[in-house]
Amino acid sequence: MIMTTTASETVASAVVRSPYISVLEDPKNYTVKHPLQHTWKLWYKEKVAEHAPSPAAGEASSWQSSLKSVDDISTVEDFWGWFNVMPKPSDIKHGGDIFLFHQNIEPSWEDSVHSEGSSLTWTLRQQPSSGSSSGGDSKEYLDYWLNAMLSCIGCSLSVGWEYVTGVQFSARDRGSRITLWLRTSNRDIVQIVDAEFKRALAEGLSSLGISDIHLKWEEFSNQLARQQHYQPRRPSSYQPRGGDSRSGGRPSQTSSSSSSRYFR
Repeated sequence: MIMTTTASETVASAVVRSPYISVLEDPKNYTVKHPLQHTWKLWYKEKVAEHAPSPAAGEASSWQSSLKSVDDISTVEDFWGWFNVMPKPSDIKHGGDIFLFHQNIEPSWEDSVHSEGSSLTWTLRQQPSSGSSSGGDSKEYLDYWLNAMLSCIGCSLSVGWEYVTGVQFSARDRGSRITLWLRTSNRDIVQIVDAEFKRALAEGLSSLGISDIHLKWEEFSNQLARQQHYQPRRPSSYQPRGGDSRSGGRPSQTSSSSSSRYFR
């Protein structure tokens, strides 16, 4: 007896034998990965204790010591895997932060890459709901945060992406923030990145227009200078000028100074 094989059986057999299984075919046992242009690292920071004492020479700051490295992300599949399980903006307690940064760059002003760096910060104006998390419209917060991360890992800023070192979501009771970190304070470059980041944040969101986004620019050198003038041994009720007690005395990025401004 001669055995014959139909075309459909041949195709089915080839699919079974194929070592290339995409994440769409099997979300758990996929074998194909799509590398990102750069490797990124996911970080998390819980609220820093209020009025934490200044570190001694050579010691890490309270900010640095509170940073927790989570994992490296080098492929598209890595990113979506972590995105599905990482804390969402509405889950982060006030004072907490989540970061996505280039692999070898720490989300800290003290990192040498940021010696001449600056940041662009968008304070979300929606009023947070009651409770200990960032609250607000959790779906909108999530959309904004996702677009911010995708603009980094996808290098989707048409111009200036090479100056981006990472992005941060900060849960604060006076308005949560999304901050883009840069390795430069060059005003011309920052203005270009400002426009590109606004476009990326609003990508695909009918409820958000570029004109709704106001990014505040601040240089890290001035933030560090203010931090050095902070005296942590004052009574616990003391509020440092330009500081934010909810982030361990680190200066608020919404405070006014000659080095902070909005681009229009």
